[in-house]
Amino acid sequence: MVIYEINISIDNGIFERYAKWLKQHQKEMLSFKGFNHSEIYVDTQQNDDEKTALVIIYQLESMNHLEEYLRLHAKVMREKALENFGGRFKASRRILRTLSPQ
Repeated sequence: MVIYEINISIDNGIFERYAKWLKQHQKEMLSFKGFNHSEIYVDTQQNDDEKTALVIIYQLESMNHLEEYLRLHAKVMREKALENFGGRFKASRRILRTLSPQ
């Protein structure tokens, strides 16, 4: 199993619109091969009067599925967010794998 985590900081002025868009984006992500489950969390320690932080977790079957997504779809999916919200959010990503027994 692989976890694909996206951390997003969103200007509060667009938060409601972004959150609505994000739920549709999440559904589209789950349509890709190997994407099994997703959750959206509010990072309560990173919020302030200007920005709200979200953490989106995608659970995938394998690293091969994530690599396929990154190679074939990630650029277009990221561009959709930029087209809709420009520079009013920042995103960072990380990949987590389960530790295999030795």
